[in-house]
Amino acid sequence: PAPATRGATRTTLAESRCPELLAQYCDILLRKGTSTHKKYSSEEIEVKIKDVLLLLKYVQNKDVFMRFYKGSLTRRLILDTSIDNELEESIVIQLR
Repeated sequence: PAPATRGATRTTLAESRCPELLAQYCDILLRKGTSTHKKYSSEEIEVKIKDVLLLLKYVQNKDVFMRFYKGSLTRRLILDTSIDNELEESIVIQLR
């Protein structure tokens, strides 16, 4: 592809990848047994989740985030690996 097309492709890829990475970051923060879960207090995790939700306001492809977040939320709930069900509920309410 021409250089201009390559740049547009990179931008599109970055735009679609950003929501996926944010959802993965949330999953890492909210899942039991991760090094992040052991490293931060529950208050610090809540602050980090609030930061992600703030960033999400500036992301164009929120539907991509929701798809990945719902999948990881479902997995955490079924496998009972969520660190805090109340925090999970709070996040879902904020995402509405």
